Amino acid sequence: MTLGRKRGFAPNALFAAVLTLGLMVSLTVACGSSPRVTRLDLMASDIAYNPHTQTLYASVPSSVGVFGNTVTAIDPFTGEIVQSIQVGPGPGKLAISDNGRYLYVALNSGPKVVQWDLQTNEARAAFTLESSFSNDAVVGEDIEVLPGNPESVAVTLMHPGRSPKTGGVVIYDNGVPRPVTIPERLADQVLTACLEAG
Repeated sequence: MTLGRKRGFAPNALFAAVLTLGLMVSLTVACGSSPRVTRLDLMASDIAYNPHTQTLYASVPSSVGVFGNTVTAIDPFTGEIVQSIQVGPGPGKLAISDNGRYLYVALNSGPKVVQWDLQTNEARAAFTLESSFSNDAVVGEDIEVLPGNPESVAVTLMHPGRSPKTGGVVIYDNGVPRPVTIPERLADQVLTACLEAG
C-alpha cells in the first residue's frame, strides 16, 4: 500500500501540506481568505502532522546533505524548520499516535521501527520487524498507529527486491508482534478492501 501523494491537514483546514512522489514538501497556508504556497527545499520520503502541537514532521532520506537520516519538524504556518532528529539510516514511513505522544518511523534500510517520544523528545524504543511467513528480509512499507492505542502499530511488511513484495501485515504492541497476522497472500486483498471501504 503506497500512495503517490500524502497530505497533512490542520484543524479547521488552516493549512495543507502535500508531498508529491517523494520529492519536495509544499505548504499551503490559509490566512483569512488569502492562501499562500510555501515550497521547502527539503526532499522527504513521508510526512505526518501532529495536531496537538501543530507541527509537521518529514522523514528525510540519507541523500539529503545535512538533514539526511532525520525526521525534521516544521512549523507549517511559517515553513521554518524547528528541529531535526537523527533516527537511523533511511527513515521512511511516519505515523503519529492520536494522542500526539509518539512518532513512529519505519526505516527503509532494515527491519526496524523507531518509536520517538514527542513529549520527552527522545527515542523510547526501536523494534525489529519479522515476517512469520518467510525468512526473507523485510522493511516497513506502511505504518499506522491504532486509534486509542498509542503504543500499538499496524505495519505492512515488504520484501525489497522480491516479487511479489508484500510481506503481510503485523500488529505490534510495545514492539511485540501479535500472534495473529495477515499472511502475505491475503495482504493485498485486505488492504484493497480497507481502502475501498474508506
